[in-house]
Amino acid sequence: MQISDVMTRNPVSAMPDSLVTKIALLMNENRLHAIPVVNGRNKVVGIITESDFFIKGSMNIYLPSVIEILKDNSVLEKMSEDKKGKIEKIMEATVGEIMTSPCITLNYESSIDEFFSLIKDKKLHSVPVVDSSHSLVGIITLADMMNLIKIN
Repeated sequence: MQISDVMTRNPVSAMPDSLVTKIALLMNENRLHAIPVVNGRNKVVGIITESDFFIKGSMNIYLPSVIEILKDNSVLEKMSEDKKGKIEKIMEATVGEIMTSPCITLNYESSIDEFFSLIKDKKLHSVPVVDSSHSLVGIITLADMMNLIKIN
């Protein structure tokens, strides 16, 4: 069985210059754990996952919780200037600043066994799927594999 038999086709994707807050909301609303990042020619340049939202460095702020705080402006008004500054920095961040790049991809003709090897060896949960020109055509996730197991 090939990756193309199981993958999610035409997945949601992001551009490196997309605002992190927009992508976090998109992931939250659609219950996505990872989104491939593509350039203007639909070539995969990275991936943004839930773990990437722990902003690299010393901020230690998980973005979706920040978005919830910002929905209630009174909470933000009560914060210290230091915390406000960190939140403002996150709100201005782009996907390109926090994504994992380069990222591992699989060709759509790859076998399911190759995906299982990546799960085991690299501890990945989601892998963008590309064609021979490295254009995004899908994504394969652990959830896709669980659905396959349920069907069989």
